[in-house]
Amino acid sequence: MNVIATQVMRVIERCARANEPCPTSREIAEEIGVSNVTVMNYINGLEDAGVITVERGARTRVITIVSTGLRTAGTITKLHWRNKAERPANWSREECDRRARELAAARLAKEEKVASLYVQRDPCIRCGVPAHRHDEFGCRRYRA
Repeated sequence: MNVIATQVMRVIERCARANEPCPTSREIAEEIGVSNVTVMNYINGLEDAGVITVERGARTRVITIVSTGLRTAGTITKLHWRNKAERPANWSREECDRRARELAAARLAKEEKVASLYVQRDPCIRCGVPAHRHDEFGCRRYRA
Protein backbone atom coordinates (compact mmCIF):
# COMPACT_ATOMS: atom_id res chain seq x y z
CA MET A 1 0.00 0.00 0.00
CA ASN A 2 1.16 3.50 -0.71
CA VAL A 3 1.08 6.49 1.62
CA ILE A 4 -2.45 7.70 0.78
CA ALA A 5 -3.95 4.20 1.06
CA THR A 6 -2.26 3.81 4.44
CA GLN A 7 -3.64 7.16 5.62
CA VAL A 8 -7.15 6.25 4.46
CA MET A 9 -6.87 2.91 6.27
CA ARG A 10 -5.70 4.64 9.48
CA VAL A 11 -8.73 6.94 9.47
CA ILE A 12 -11.10 4.03 8.85
CA GLU A 13 -9.39 1.90 11.50
CA ARG A 14 -9.52 4.72 14.06
CA CYS A 15 -13.27 5.13 13.50
CA ALA A 16 -13.82 1.37 13.68
CA ARG A 17 -11.88 1.09 16.97
CA ALA A 18 -13.88 4.00 18.44
CA ASN A 19 -17.14 2.45 17.16
CA GLU A 20 -17.91 5.63 15.21
CA PRO A 21 -19.75 5.84 11.89
CA CYS A 22 -17.60 5.83 8.78
CA PRO A 23 -16.61 9.38 7.86
CA THR A 24 -17.57 10.71 4.45
CA SER A 25 -15.01 10.83 1.67
CA ARG A 26 -14.90 14.61 2.03
CA GLU A 27 -14.13 14.36 5.77
CA ILE A 28 -11.35 11.83 5.15
CA ALA A 29 -9.98 14.02 2.34
CA GLU A 30 -9.85 17.11 4.55
CA GLU A 31 -8.10 15.15 7.28
CA ILE A 32 -5.34 13.73 5.08
CA GLY A 33 -5.10 16.65 2.63
CA VAL A 34 -6.23 15.16 -0.69
CA SER A 35 -9.36 15.47 -2.84
CA ASN A 36 -12.49 13.51 -2.04
CA VAL A 37 -12.32 11.84 -5.47
CA THR A 38 -8.88 10.51 -4.55
CA VAL A 39 -10.29 9.10 -1.31
CA MET A 40 -13.19 7.44 -3.17
CA ASN A 41 -10.76 5.91 -5.65
CA TYR A 42 -8.58 4.54 -2.86
CA ILE A 43 -11.57 3.12 -0.98
CA ASN A 44 -12.73 1.40 -4.18
CA GLY A 45 -9.17 0.13 -4.76
CA LEU A 46 -8.88 -1.21 -1.22
CA GLU A 47 -12.24 -2.92 -1.66
CA ASP A 48 -11.21 -4.46 -4.99
CA ALA A 49 -7.95 -5.65 -3.40
CA GLY A 50 -9.92 -7.38 -0.64
CA VAL A 51 -8.43 -5.30 2.17
CA ILE A 52 -11.83 -3.92 3.20
CA THR A 53 -15.48 -4.63 2.49
CA VAL A 54 -17.88 -1.76 1.98
CA GLU A 55 -21.62 -1.91 2.51
CA ARG A 56 -23.16 1.14 0.90
CA GLY A 57 -26.44 2.54 2.07
CA ALA A 58 -28.55 5.35 0.69
CA ARG A 59 -26.84 7.91 2.97
CA THR A 60 -24.15 5.97 4.80
CA ARG A 61 -21.58 3.23 4.45
CA VAL A 62 -20.20 0.63 6.80
CA ILE A 63 -16.61 -0.49 6.22
CA THR A 64 -15.19 -3.73 7.60
CA ILE A 65 -11.43 -4.27 7.73
CA VAL A 66 -10.97 -7.84 6.56
CA SER A 67 -7.71 -8.60 8.38
CA THR A 68 -8.94 -7.54 11.84
CA GLY A 69 -12.70 -7.79 11.51
CA LEU A 70 -13.09 -4.23 12.83
CA ARG A 71 -16.20 -2.50 11.54
CA THR A 72 -17.35 1.11 11.54
CA ALA A 73 -20.60 1.82 13.36
CA GLY A 74 -23.89 2.07 11.56
CA THR A 75 -26.55 -0.02 9.93
CA ILE A 76 -27.63 -0.18 6.33
CA THR A 77 -31.39 0.00 6.01
CA LYS A 78 -31.64 0.86 2.31
CA LEU A 79 -28.95 -0.26 -0.15
CA HIS A 80 -27.22 2.22 -2.41
CA TRP A 81 -27.74 1.63 -6.13
CA ARG A 82 -23.99 1.07 -6.65
CA ASN A 83 -23.66 -1.42 -3.83
CA LYS A 84 -21.41 -4.22 -5.03
CA ALA A 85 -23.07 -6.59 -2.57
CA GLU A 86 -26.23 -6.47 -4.71
CA ARG A 87 -24.63 -8.14 -7.69
CA PRO A 88 -24.36 -11.93 -7.62
CA ALA A 89 -21.08 -13.18 -6.17
CA ASN A 90 -20.35 -15.26 -9.26
CA TRP A 91 -20.22 -12.21 -11.53
CA SER A 92 -16.69 -11.37 -12.54
CA ARG A 93 -15.52 -7.89 -13.47
CA GLU A 94 -15.73 -8.97 -17.12
CA GLU A 95 -19.37 -10.02 -16.64
CA CYS A 96 -20.20 -6.66 -15.09
CA ASP A 97 -18.42 -4.84 -17.93
CA ARG A 98 -20.25 -6.97 -20.51
CA ARG A 99 -23.62 -6.17 -18.95
CA ALA A 100 -22.73 -2.48 -18.79
CA ARG A 101 -21.86 -2.56 -22.51
CA GLU A 102 -25.21 -4.27 -23.24
CA LEU A 103 -27.08 -1.58 -21.31
CA ALA A 104 -25.15 1.16 -23.12
CA ALA A 105 -25.92 -0.42 -26.51
CA ALA A 106 -29.61 -0.67 -25.62
CA ARG A 107 -29.62 2.99 -24.52
CA LEU A 108 -27.91 4.03 -27.78
CA ALA A 109 -30.43 2.04 -29.84
CA LYS A 110 -33.27 3.76 -28.02
CA GLU A 111 -31.71 7.19 -28.65
CA GLU A 112 -31.27 6.36 -32.36
CA LYS A 113 -34.90 5.28 -32.55
CA VAL A 114 -36.03 8.57 -31.02
CA ALA A 115 -33.72 10.50 -33.37
CA SER A 116 -35.18 8.67 -36.38
CA LEU A 117 -38.62 10.02 -35.46
CA TYR A 118 -37.37 13.57 -35.99
CA VAL A 119 -38.58 14.94 -39.33
CA GLN A 120 -35.52 15.99 -41.35
CA ARG A 121 -37.23 18.88 -43.14
CA ASP A 122 -38.06 20.74 -39.94
CA PRO A 123 -35.92 23.86 -39.51
CA CYS A 124 -33.66 24.45 -36.56
CA ILE A 125 -35.46 26.47 -33.91
CA ARG A 126 -32.32 28.56 -33.37
CA CYS A 127 -31.29 29.54 -36.88
CA GLY A 128 -33.90 28.29 -39.35
CA VAL A 129 -31.47 26.07 -41.29
CA PRO A 130 -33.12 22.74 -42.12
CA ALA A 131 -31.92 20.11 -39.69
CA HIS A 132 -30.55 17.84 -42.42
CA ARG A 133 -28.27 20.72 -43.57
CA HIS A 134 -26.66 21.27 -40.17
CA ASP A 135 -24.01 18.67 -40.94
CA GLU A 136 -22.98 20.64 -44.04
CA PHE A 137 -23.38 24.20 -42.86
CA GLY A 138 -23.66 24.10 -39.11
CA CYS A 139 -25.99 26.26 -37.12
CA ARG A 140 -26.00 29.90 -38.28
CA ARG A 141 -26.14 30.99 -34.68
CA TYR A 142 -22.71 29.52 -33.95
CA ARG A 143 -21.05 30.07 -37.35
CA ALA A 144 -18.30 32.64 -37.50
